[in-house]
Amino acid sequence: MKRLVPLRLTGWVLVSIAMLATSLYAQDAGASPAPAQAEAWVRWIGWVFVVMALGGLLVFWINLRLQGQITLQTRALRISETRMRNLFENTPVAIVEQDFSAVAKWLDELRKQGVRDLSVHFAAHPELVAAKFNLVRVIAANRTVLRLTGVEVVQEYEGLIRGVPTPAMLDTFAAQMQAIWAGDTEMTRELRYRGIDSLAGHSLMHWSAPHEDGRPDYGRVQVAFTDLSVLRATEEKLRDVEDRWRLAVIGINAGIWEYNFVTGETFISDRWREIIGYPASDMTNARDEFWPRIHPEDVASVRQAMRDYLEGHRSSYRVEFRMQCKDGNYKWILSRGMALFDQAGKPQRLVGSHSDIDERKRAEESLRSSEERYRVLFENCPVAIIEYDLRGLRAWLDELRADGVAEFDVFADANPQVFAEALKGSAMVGLNRETLELVGATSKTEAIEALPRILTSDMEKVRRALCHALWEGRNAIEGEMRINALDGTPRRVFYRWWVPSLGGELSYAWTQVVLVDLTGIKRTEEALAAERERLAVTLRAMAEGVITTDTQGRVLFLNEAAGELTGWTENAAIGRLLEDVCVMRHEKTRLPVAAPAAAAVASHAVIDLPANTVLLDRQGSPRVIEGRCAPIHDMHSHAIGAVLVLRDVTERARLEGEILRASKLESVGILAGGIAHDFNNLLTVVMGNITLATLDSQAMASAGRWLQDAERGVMRARDLTQQLLTFARGGEPVRSAVRLPEIVKEAANFALHGSKVRCEFAIEDGLWTAEVDKGQIGQVVQNLVINAVQAMPEGGVMHISMRNQHLNALAVRQLDEGNYLCIVISDTGAGIRPEHLARIFDPYFTTKQSGSGLGLATVYSIVRKHQGHIEVESEIGRGTRFRFWLPAVPDARPTAPEVAHAPDNLTGRVLFMDDEEPIRAMADALLRRLGFEVTCVADGREVLRVYAEGLSNGTRYDLVIMDLTVPGGLGGKEAMSELCKLDPMVKGIVSSGYSSDPVMANYRTYGFSGMVAKPYRLTDLAKAIRTVLEGGDME
Repeated sequence: MKRLVPLRLTGWVLVSIAMLATSLYAQDAGASPAPAQAEAWVRWIGWVFVVMALGGLLVFWINLRLQGQITLQTRALRISETRMRNLFENTPVAIVEQDFSAVAKWLDELRKQGVRDLSVHFAAHPELVAAKFNLVRVIAANRTVLRLTGVEVVQEYEGLIRGVPTPAMLDTFAAQMQAIWAGDTEMTRELRYRGIDSLAGHSLMHWSAPHEDGRPDYGRVQVAFTDLSVLRATEEKLRDVEDRWRLAVIGINAGIWEYNFVTGETFISDRWREIIGYPASDMTNARDEFWPRIHPEDVASVRQAMRDYLEGHRSSYRVEFRMQCKDGNYKWILSRGMALFDQAGKPQRLVGSHSDIDERKRAEESLRSSEERYRVLFENCPVAIIEYDLRGLRAWLDELRADGVAEFDVFADANPQVFAEALKGSAMVGLNRETLELVGATSKTEAIEALPRILTSDMEKVRRALCHALWEGRNAIEGEMRINALDGTPRRVFYRWWVPSLGGELSYAWTQVVLVDLTGIKRTEEALAAERERLAVTLRAMAEGVITTDTQGRVLFLNEAAGELTGWTENAAIGRLLEDVCVMRHEKTRLPVAAPAAAAVASHAVIDLPANTVLLDRQGSPRVIEGRCAPIHDMHSHAIGAVLVLRDVTERARLEGEILRASKLESVGILAGGIAHDFNNLLTVVMGNITLATLDSQAMASAGRWLQDAERGVMRARDLTQQLLTFARGGEPVRSAVRLPEIVKEAANFALHGSKVRCEFAIEDGLWTAEVDKGQIGQVVQNLVINAVQAMPEGGVMHISMRNQHLNALAVRQLDEGNYLCIVISDTGAGIRPEHLARIFDPYFTTKQSGSGLGLATVYSIVRKHQGHIEVESEIGRGTRFRFWLPAVPDARPTAPEVAHAPDNLTGRVLFMDDEEPIRAMADALLRRLGFEVTCVADGREVLRVYAEGLSNGTRYDLVIMDLTVPGGLGGKEAMSELCKLDPMVKGIVSSGYSSDPVMANYRTYGFSGMVAKPYRLTDLAKAIRTVLEGGDME
């Protein structure tokens, strides 16, 4: 069209010029005449323009013709393109148009890089095939492709094949790249694929690239897929048919024969001869070889069968007869044949087979005999048997399955009427004499007619169960159901309904229901069950263990309590000897205790277990038991076994032991507390006198040094009394800021003294200060170290580490967020069994023969009272690790030991109370040395009297110092309560040898302003007095 534009424009120009020339000529013709030359020239010009006008018209006409032809060609081209597009879209062949230009470009780059053999390159770099797969771009795909792949648009198809390419796709892609590498433009390849229906198929792929200017254009490659699945399936079916016919001839093991009525020729196969015992060479194809060998009694029936068939009275030739073999014996033969007739109805050829049915005939005879024997057995069987024909029911089930029913029970529930109608397909075909006796009928006819009265509603459930079983492929059901006798007597029967298998096939025409009368048995079972239930309830309710045995001592039964005692389950224990299940020892001597079952059976008497008997359960754990064993007799008084009754008295024995031990511990605690208190009083006197001696000996350096050593010894003795007090009363800790390493090392080394265990310490630099009771924490360390030493009797190395640790709220669940000191004490001993770890801190729990079970309980109590937490980890054979946390006070500074020196003089009036005269004398001297005016009294009542006198006469006491405990008198706690009533402004200091007493730890609660624990030094006393008088806080 673009080429016709200039031609069209030229035509229009010429026409315009012609029209202009005509106009000028007309104007000239109307003007005045001109000279002849001018007229000739004008005429000539006019003709020129006329010719040009005619030429323009001609060009315009040619242009119109060409434009029409081009329009027709364009329309034809569009029609052709539409046809091609419809053909592309609607062809049953799957066609994909793909762009391989990027692949071709990449292959050219490989060639430039020196690659000569693409297959070798792919073998060395197998990942390249998958990596370059996405270079192929899908341009178009017809509807067949989209339908086969289950997508709607080309983009989805491209995403589908690019998603996860299969190995088959990658192999095909590699072959396509090989074709491009070789410069080929076509490639055909047969592929196996799996469609969207997951079925495998075959297809033929034709890959072709067009030529553009003599070169392959890999930018528009067409890939056509032709489905060969039907062809391959047809070929496979043809092969199956050929194989089936070939195998059929071999499989039926028949001899083939043929008779030609036109030519009179006869053919018999080698197998025909073999059936009657002749080799191929011993018999000809003559017709006379057949009739003489037929048994004389069968010749007439054979001839009649053939005549009836050839005359059209029978649809086929089939007859059974006996034929003589080479050895003279006769064999049963089945002869079958078909004839080929001409248009007049005359036979032309008769072809048939001979089959050896001799064994079948014998089997049929044997089967007839067997059926007769079965019928006799059926009629005289002592068990009731009913025969049903279920072929109709089976056919109905098959129809349901063919109609798409998946769940039989769902269908039966939804269609009860249909199901009830279908049950009529199960027809009763027979019953034996025992069935008549079971229902009280006199004849089979009577029983069948009364069947609706005999069967109860249970039969519907049985039939439903049978249908369900048949639906699932099972051929038998069994259970119990109720029926009624003709006289109305209810009976309980066991039934088994089964479909017999005959020759490997289920025979639904001859199914059997076997009925066993359980009426009497059920009554007996119900009575026994009731008795058994009463016995079982009694045995389950018993706290005692009950075990029954036979006469050989083998376990027949044990109840739950006995299972818990022995650690054996009933199933595991039954059949074992009683000695294996009940392993008993004497608690003191550990000697075996014989199981009493044999003695009870032999003596026909009850045998009691000896006292202090211990039962070892299956895991070896001991239990203290009591028990007795009695023989079991039958109705003839013969011993048939024994019953052993066991009672666990472990807890009772433990409680008795704990009561005794607690009583002893209470006595020891009281004694230890009294000793500690009295010892502290003595130490107070000694400490006071040492202090006085030190103050009077400042000029004597050597004497002062010895007195200081004596003072340290007294303080060490005070720590020992503190441990006694902790054991005796377990009081609240009296805290002070201390350096923990010193306490831990001292306590650990003390506990390790004389052992084979060495301790290694790991202490973090800059360890925070702890505010603890030194004596109690020392006791914690000693107990844990002693525990480690006992775990390593052969010696070894234990480790103690200390470090600072800031815990958040979730780090240790039992502790609040804050700063703590973490102390870890670990050993390399035998370890603790997992089942013991949960009880390791329980009071009185111990695994040691000589242990008291108080050591770790005391540790746990002390740590908890310090607002700390303790944990334990252990592994058998590897050792144990205790880890505990104590609150830290990072900013606190421990108080440095004070050296005794003359304190600053103090003034005031002090009222001092203690029941010990030596302590009063020592205190009087110390207080006067400090500058006080002192009055000493012996008990709290004198304190109240003296203090009241001071208030009344105007000589008020500035301070009262009182002992906490006064035997037989008013102690400091009670006296302070009365003083506060007398004078709310009273200031008091409590002093006691019971340093762990709650009053000492919480003295302000009881009205005191300060406290000083016995024994105390002059500096301790002076510090306490100064702090109280100045209104400071001792804490």
